[in-house]
Amino acid sequence: TVKQPSGGTVSVDAAGNYTFTPSGTATGIKTATAAAAATTTSTVTFTVTVGDGQANTTTTVTVPNTTPTAPVDSTAALQAMFDQLKPGDTLTLQPKTYQHSGVLYIRVNGVTINGNGATLAATNDATSAVQILGDNVTLSDITLTAPLTGPRYYAPEQHKLVIMADYTTLNNVSVVGSAGAGIYLHGAGYFTLNNVSVKQSRADGIHITVGSHDGVI
Repeated sequence: TVKQPSGGTVSVDAAGNYTFTPSGTATGIKTATAAAAATTTSTVTFTVTVGDGQANTTTTVTVPNTTPTAPVDSTAALQAMFDQLKPGDTLTLQPKTYQHSGVLYIRVNGVTINGNGATLAATNDATSAVQILGDNVTLSDITLTAPLTGPRYYAPEQHKLVIMADYTTLNNVSVVGSAGAGIYLHGAGYFTLNNVSVKQSRADGIHITVGSHDGVI
């Protein structure tokens, strides 16, 4: 028999393993079978008593009670990685989500960015772009996102992926959400967009302008 605590629930399976789940508003546990109390803001301690009708055994359990940390803004870290590349280098990202509040610039000629399944998630519409400014850049296997709702924006800092260079190659690039166009080609030449998708942009999916030429989509 389990006496439930006031600040959460305790369940016991057939093997005798127990699971404590704090309630959404719990800051500490007052009782669980015998007694319990919050020790600090980072842990919760309670006791579990098990009996067979003849004898009881009591165990004290301490579990973490941590507050989730805010997501890390990766703008500076990503920009540093891009700027440290040399022509001919390949940068392979970790397959995780990188949040960026500022515009990201790929300036070095002749580099390859292998997203490796990563997502670059913009958090600020006004500076949500990823801009390719160097020639002969390859960007592959990556998802670029921005908030899905809000007003339409028009500046190069606000389209999700901006290409202002020659000989850009995109392979397996997905854009989900954009404050402006999903992919914005501005004076770009000899570009290749292979297996590219754009969803839920607030302007054109792919916008080709300012004399962009000799591209394949």
